Amino acid sequence: MTNHFNEQPALLRTYNVKYIHESPTLPKPTSKAVFQLFNNGFVVECSLSQKIWIPYNTVFDFKITRESINHWTHFYNDILNERVIQIEYRNDKNQQSVVKLLMPTGWSRFNSKKGYEACQELVSFMKSNGVFDKFISATKSTSSPDIMSQIEKLADLHKQGILTDTEFESKKAELLRRL
Repeated sequence: MTNHFNEQPALLRTYNVKYIHESPTLPKPTSKAVFQLFNNGFVVECSLSQKIWIPYNTVFDFKITRESINHWTHFYNDILNERVIQIEYRNDKNQQSVVKLLMPTGWSRFNSKKGYEACQELVSFMKSNGVFDKFISATKSTSSPDIMSQIEKLADLHKQGILTDTEFESKKAELLRRL
């Protein structure tokens, strides 16, 4: 873990989780990990020597999703299975990275309500402490005039035949959603 702390960070919350995302640049998945919220970023500790530091200002997406479907969960694939924490961020090399953590349920897979409730508490805590306001998506907003000029540039590329109708409409819709 690269230490990006200018001062000693304040620990806000700690959760026992399962680190489930496999990536060539991140540690191997493990059944036990610790997920910590500090005042300036997340830490995922997979072992004593493997820590992932994610400053809030590098996060562009944070969501709670459902588990992967397998032969056990497809029968119980309801809202209670929304217990996977997915964080997308820019790493030290400015590359997109994803961390996925599973909030455990306790002794039984059928008791997924416990993991779901813990995820809901986490999101509520993050909202009440302004954590989401520190993410890239919150701090890096695009102004309306800038979006309109980008749409005009796309229209020019479309007229020149560089963008197809589908590409133009898709990109235009994406930009309009930011308004």
